[in-house]
Amino acid sequence: MQEHNGFKVAGVKILPVVLRQSTAVAVIRIESQHVSRNLGALSMMSAMTPCRRLAVIALLPLALSACTRQRYIETTIRNESGGELRTVEVDYPGGSFGTTRLSVGQTFRYRFKPLHTGASKLLYVENGKEYSFNGPDLKEAVGGVMSIEIRPANTPQRVMWIYTAEVK
Repeated sequence: MQEHNGFKVAGVKILPVVLRQSTAVAVIRIESQHVSRNLGALSMMSAMTPCRRLAVIALLPLALSACTRQRYIETTIRNESGGELRTVEVDYPGGSFGTTRLSVGQTFRYRFKPLHTGASKLLYVENGKEYSFNGPDLKEAVGGVMSIEIRPANTPQRVMWIYTAEVK
């Protein structure tokens, strides 16, 4: 069980708690000068004033959303090709991203969320010639870290992909 920082409204402390990666609950704690105790949801709600009840009900979805983790892929594209790259684009299931120019030694960072399961692809233009390289297969709602290094033309592996998926 992992506890996150909560927030306090009208003397009521709401603590989001992650039981498992896919399950989130909120623990509601009443704190005052004289009493500090954990109560069940039903008995606690009846012990609150209407204003506090409304605050808890309004803020409960926010507390639960703090527990859920979005699955993004943090991507880095690095140009080590020896020449300037133009129209650098990465296609992924459900979208694409890129930059108009990537100088030698420059790095471009982007974070995205695959919307479907499928293959990724890198496209770019160098010295007026278009290049296309297939990348790893990505799964919907699976995050991770992806590194793409574009190397000189005389190297055996022109584009080096390193993708590490998060384990659920």
